[in-house]
Amino acid sequence: MPKCVMHTHYSIIATLLSIWYHLGYKRRETFYNESPMFHVGGYMFVMLALQGGLTVIMDQEFDVEKTLVAIQNYQVNHLMMVPPIMLEMSQTDLHNKYDTSSWKTSLTGGAAIPTSIMKAVSERFSIKIVPGYGMTEFSTMSLNNNVKSFKDAVGSINVNVEIMMTKGYYRNREATEQAINEDGFLHTGDIGHIKNNMLYVVGRLKEIIKYKTFQVPPAEIENILLKHPGVRDAGVVGIPDQLCGELPKALVVRKLPSVDADELLQLIKRELADYKQLRGGIQFVDKIPKSKLGKIDRIELKKLAML
Repeated sequence: MPKCVMHTHYSIIATLLSIWYHLGYKRRETFYNESPMFHVGGYMFVMLALQGGLTVIMDQEFDVEKTLVAIQNYQVNHLMMVPPIMLEMSQTDLHNKYDTSSWKTSLTGGAAIPTSIMKAVSERFSIKIVPGYGMTEFSTMSLNNNVKSFKDAVGSINVNVEIMMTKGYYRNREATEQAINEDGFLHTGDIGHIKNNMLYVVGRLKEIIKYKTFQVPPAEIENILLKHPGVRDAGVVGIPDQLCGELPKALVVRKLPSVDADELLQLIKRELADYKQLRGGIQFVDKIPKSKLGKIDRIELKKLAML
């Protein structure tokens, strides 16, 4: 079940001021939001826009054409795109049908997104893509506002951020104690590293596939598959194996019907180490199951993989 995260007024105000500083929004600009307000992404960025004097256009759900119409009709300057939206925007044929010249920037985050997809959207709509890293527990912690290096990192630590700690989960002491250690550090469950003061996130601990003694991040394989021009979407999970523990298996949505499994297996063989190969095979599906917030539903994905 979802856990209810507690925030302080102080942390929300500090976060809003921090994000405002990094994104460079201006009064009287327009922000478009389709994210649900029960989620930190929708709530915080609507608050950010309102406190800065922006007009906010609200929508109930994402649709490529409806969004492009809104950008044209309301002269939208900024919006947030979770990975599934970014993916659709990179593949749509509607980008020449509407005037989106008012669109300036788009923040992205929430799950792994291939750099090729970000680059495609940036070039197709002539906008600035700003990758960020955050969690419901501490909201946005870092933003990469450097267009030249957005391809890899999710940014450096924001201003107003020294150490970001969560208050914990509301009326859930057990969950709080599991997440926060005795020194006060929150275990995010994300795997990453810092280089040249920039934060790189490479995977999720809970999603890691255990092949023999090796750890295989599904997002790394997914990103390679999504570089293929004939692949529309992809998800990778581990399937049980008595000898090896788990075997990485990919579920792929074709963009081109001519794409076959051997072609994709060879792509992974060229790009990744031996222990990251798709020994569980490739299965073609019509759709990759995802939550409304853009994260791959690994439980449903594994059910599909086991059919």
